[in-house]
Amino acid sequence: MRAVAFGFLMLGVSAVGYKFLTTGGSMAVGDPADAPVPPVGTYKVVMYSNSDCKPCNLRRGQFAADGIAHVEHFMDREPVRMQEMMDKLTRAKLSTSGVHLPQLEINGVMMQPNPSIQAIRAQLAKR
Repeated sequence: MRAVAFGFLMLGVSAVGYKFLTTGGSMAVGDPADAPVPPVGTYKVVMYSNSDCKPCNLRRGQFAADGIAHVEHFMDREPVRMQEMMDKLTRAKLSTSGVHLPQLEINGVMMQPNPSIQAIRAQLAKR
Protein backbone atom coordinates (compact mmCIF):
# COMPACT_ATOMS: atom_id res chain seq x y z
CA MET A 1 0.00 0.00 0.00
CA ARG A 2 2.87 2.37 0.72
CA ALA A 3 4.13 2.11 -2.87
CA VAL A 4 0.68 2.91 -4.21
CA ALA A 5 0.30 5.89 -1.88
CA PHE A 6 3.79 7.11 -2.82
CA GLY A 7 2.82 6.99 -6.50
CA PHE A 8 -0.39 8.81 -5.65
CA LEU A 9 1.54 11.59 -3.91
CA MET A 10 4.04 11.76 -6.78
CA LEU A 11 1.14 12.80 -9.02
CA GLY A 12 0.82 15.93 -6.89
CA VAL A 13 -2.38 14.91 -5.13
CA SER A 14 -2.23 15.12 -1.36
CA ALA A 15 -3.91 12.34 0.59
CA VAL A 16 -3.73 14.41 3.79
CA GLY A 17 -6.23 17.08 2.74
CA TYR A 18 -9.25 14.97 1.99
CA LYS A 19 -11.16 12.06 3.29
CA PHE A 20 -12.34 9.20 1.11
CA LEU A 21 -15.40 7.43 2.42
CA THR A 22 -16.42 4.07 1.10
CA THR A 23 -19.59 2.17 1.67
CA GLY A 24 -19.15 0.95 5.20
CA GLY A 25 -15.98 2.67 6.32
CA SER A 26 -13.91 5.81 6.36
CA MET A 27 -10.30 6.84 6.09
CA ALA A 28 -9.24 9.15 8.89
CA VAL A 29 -6.87 11.90 7.89
CA GLY A 30 -3.44 10.78 8.97
CA ASP A 31 -0.58 8.90 7.40
CA PRO A 32 -0.94 9.25 3.60
CA ALA A 33 0.60 5.82 3.18
CA ASP A 34 -2.46 4.30 4.85
CA ALA A 35 -4.90 6.21 2.62
CA PRO A 36 -7.00 4.19 0.21
CA VAL A 37 -6.42 5.49 -3.29
CA PRO A 38 -9.67 6.03 -5.17
CA PRO A 39 -9.39 5.25 -8.88
CA VAL A 40 -9.31 8.51 -10.82
CA GLY A 41 -12.75 9.50 -12.10
CA THR A 42 -14.66 6.77 -10.23
CA TYR A 43 -16.12 8.83 -7.41
CA LYS A 44 -19.31 10.68 -8.28
CA VAL A 45 -19.61 12.85 -5.17
CA VAL A 46 -17.03 15.45 -4.15
CA MET A 47 -17.65 17.40 -0.95
CA TYR A 48 -15.83 20.66 -0.21
CA SER A 49 -15.75 21.30 3.53
CA ASN A 50 -13.76 22.54 6.51
CA SER A 51 -12.71 20.35 9.41
CA ASP A 52 -14.79 22.34 11.94
CA CYS A 53 -17.95 22.65 9.80
CA LYS A 54 -21.01 21.26 11.66
CA PRO A 55 -23.23 20.95 8.54
CA CYS A 56 -20.31 19.12 6.86
CA ASN A 57 -20.10 16.70 9.81
CA LEU A 58 -23.84 16.03 9.54
CA ARG A 59 -23.60 15.45 5.76
CA ARG A 60 -20.60 13.13 6.24
CA GLY A 61 -22.61 11.07 8.74
CA GLN A 62 -25.59 11.00 6.40
CA PHE A 63 -23.41 9.79 3.53
CA ALA A 64 -21.98 7.05 5.76
CA ALA A 65 -25.46 5.97 6.90
CA ASP A 66 -26.77 5.95 3.31
CA GLY A 67 -23.68 4.23 1.88
CA ILE A 68 -22.83 7.14 -0.43
CA ALA A 69 -19.13 6.99 -1.29
CA HIS A 70 -17.46 10.36 -1.73
CA VAL A 71 -14.20 12.26 -1.71
CA GLU A 72 -13.97 15.14 0.74
CA HIS A 73 -11.64 18.10 0.31
CA PHE A 74 -10.91 19.99 3.54
CA MET A 75 -10.23 23.54 2.37
CA ASP A 76 -8.73 24.58 5.70
CA ARG A 77 -6.05 21.92 5.21
CA GLU A 78 -5.62 22.33 1.43
CA PRO A 79 -6.17 26.00 0.55
CA VAL A 80 -5.83 25.27 -3.18
CA ARG A 81 -9.19 23.49 -2.94
CA MET A 82 -10.92 26.81 -2.14
CA GLN A 83 -9.90 28.24 -5.53
CA GLU A 84 -10.84 24.97 -7.23
CA MET A 85 -14.32 25.14 -5.68
CA MET A 86 -14.73 28.85 -6.53
CA ASP A 87 -13.75 28.19 -10.15
CA LYS A 88 -16.29 25.37 -10.39
CA LEU A 89 -19.03 27.54 -8.84
CA THR A 90 -18.25 30.34 -11.28
CA ARG A 91 -18.38 27.98 -14.29
CA ALA A 92 -21.72 26.64 -12.99
CA LYS A 93 -22.99 30.23 -12.64
CA LEU A 94 -23.60 29.75 -8.92
CA SER A 95 -22.94 32.45 -6.33
CA THR A 96 -19.43 32.73 -4.93
CA SER A 97 -20.27 35.39 -2.35
CA GLY A 98 -20.88 34.12 1.15
CA VAL A 99 -20.22 30.50 0.19
CA HIS A 100 -21.89 28.07 2.57
CA LEU A 101 -20.54 24.61 3.28
CA PRO A 102 -20.69 21.86 2.42
CA GLN A 103 -20.51 22.41 -1.31
CA LEU A 104 -21.13 19.29 -3.36
CA GLU A 105 -20.20 18.30 -6.88
CA ILE A 106 -22.22 15.30 -8.04
CA ASN A 107 -21.62 13.64 -11.39
CA GLY A 108 -19.61 16.70 -12.43
CA VAL A 109 -22.40 19.15 -11.53
CA MET A 110 -21.97 21.72 -8.77
CA MET A 111 -25.04 21.76 -6.53
CA GLN A 112 -26.59 24.60 -4.54
CA PRO A 113 -25.01 24.78 -1.06
CA ASN A 114 -25.87 21.90 1.28
CA PRO A 115 -28.61 20.35 -0.87
CA SER A 116 -31.27 18.04 0.52
CA ILE A 117 -30.62 14.30 0.48
CA GLN A 118 -33.47 14.03 -2.05
CA ALA A 119 -31.68 16.45 -4.41
CA ILE A 120 -28.46 14.48 -3.95
CA ARG A 121 -30.15 11.17 -4.76
CA ALA A 122 -31.85 12.71 -7.81
CA GLN A 123 -28.52 14.01 -9.14
CA LEU A 124 -26.82 10.65 -8.46
CA ALA A 125 -29.56 8.89 -10.43
CA LYS A 126 -28.76 11.00 -13.51
CA ARG A 127 -25.33 9.36 -13.90
